[in-house]
Amino acid sequence: MFGRIPTGMRVVLLGLGAVWLGVFVAGMLLGQPNQDHSKRLARWAKLVMIAVTLVIGALWWFGYAVGTAAARFALLIFLGLIACAVGDVLLAGLFPFRRAEVLSLAGFGIGHLFFIAGVLQMRNLMGVSGAMPVLVATGAGVVVTAGAWFFLIRNPEGSRTLNIASLIYGMLLGASVAVAFGLTIETGALAVMSLGLILFMISDFLVAQHLIRKRNLFPYMRDAMWLVYSAAQVLIAFAIGTGALLGAS
Repeated sequence: MFGRIPTGMRVVLLGLGAVWLGVFVAGMLLGQPNQDHSKRLARWAKLVMIAVTLVIGALWWFGYAVGTAAARFALLIFLGLIACAVGDVLLAGLFPFRRAEVLSLAGFGIGHLFFIAGVLQMRNLMGVSGAMPVLVATGAGVVVTAGAWFFLIRNPEGSRTLNIASLIYGMLLGASVAVAFGLTIETGALAVMSLGLILFMISDFLVAQHLIRKRNLFPYMRDAMWLVYSAAQVLIAFAIGTGALLGAS
């Protein structure tokens, strides 16, 4: 894919990548540790990194996907990025909502529904037929994540609402990872998105340990989680480019 990116676009993407990384480094240096030393990244740095990710997705969508057979795929993935960005803002505590964590999980869940729809759209675009592989992948993803939730995330002494919301969200996440990875195995397409969603799952596991299990596995765990998560979002934004190039070919 990357060898097919036009030179001008490549320069812009490298510049945005440098901004993304530089903002994270600056946010860590200028931020202040919180009381339990689970994070120190400045909030403004998170917001800028979210914006950079959306700009990358928008560049691919408007610049290369519109007018191609992959336009609908690109739109669905971009809407998923927007939904996740809303979840990020809610989780950052910028607005005084009650149960902001549950609302943020709803945002992320909607994002994964868009991701699943986008992958299925790409599957149709590539002429792959048959519902059984999708059903098997979805079922496997749901079962595995539900089991992982029961043994590694569920907190019987915590909020019942948050426990239930995290289970439902976890199953959606597992389904999106499985469906994308299944398409990659079938056709070799969307490998960058499959990797992004796997990183998404790793970051969410770390979030769940802090948010639901109420424990920090290592100092500044939330900052490490954020870096993994934001990198996952960038890869998913690049998946729009993958689809755009496939749709234009």
